[in-house]
Amino acid sequence: MGAEKMAKSAGGAPRLADLTEAGYHPMAYRLFLLGGHYRSQLDFTTAAVDAAQATLRRLVARIQPLRPLPPLETLAEAHTAVREDPVAQRLLDTTDAAIAADLNTPRILAALQDALREPAITPDGLRAVVAAADALLGLGLATLEPADLERRRAIGELPAPERQAIEELVADRTQARKERDWARADQIRAELDELGVEITDTPDGPVWQLR
Repeated sequence: MGAEKMAKSAGGAPRLADLTEAGYHPMAYRLFLLGGHYRSQLDFTTAAVDAAQATLRRLVARIQPLRPLPPLETLAEAHTAVREDPVAQRLLDTTDAAIAADLNTPRILAALQDALREPAITPDGLRAVVAAADALLGLGLATLEPADLERRRAIGELPAPERQAIEELVADRTQARKERDWARADQIRAELDELGVEITDTPDGPVWQLR
C-alpha cells in the first residue's frame, strides 16, 4: 500500500467493509486483484481501485445487452455453443490456455476485452466467451447492473453535523421499533430515504450507508 508492505498489526490492511463504505463495489476490488497475477505483488492505491471500478462499469454496460448469458461449465460446452464461430473458438482456447498457465487471470481479462472489441465475432460467440470468462473470474457479469456500480458517497465525506443528524434519526428509528411504534419507524425511514440514506436492519442492529 503506497509502496509500503501491508501489515495487519500496523493497521495498514484495508478491509472490504472499509472499501464498500467508501463507495466501491466488492467486485471492483475483485477485478483489481484479478488484474495482477496471484504470485506477483500489487500496489494498493485509491487510484487503482477507482480504475477497476470504472473498468467494471464499462464491462457491465457493454455486456448487459448480451444477456442472458449461457450457463457454461466446461470448455467442451463452450465449443459446442460456438461450433460455427472460429473467432469465438480461438478466444475460448486463449481463455482456457490462460487459466491453465498457473491461473493467469490478467490474460483472461485481456481475452475478454479482445472479444468485446472483435468485429468478426458473432453475438452468440461473444455471449459464450463472456460466459466462460465470467465462470472463471467470478465477477458476476451475468447479473450486475450499471446502477450497482455507481459510486456511493463515503460516510466519512459527510460534514460532522449532517452525519450526527443521520445517526440521531437512525437511533430514533431503533427506539421506535423497540416500542413497536411502526408508523414512527416508517416515517423516519422515509426521512432517511429523502436524505439519500439506505438503512438495513441486522441482528446486530441497523447499518446505514449513503446512495
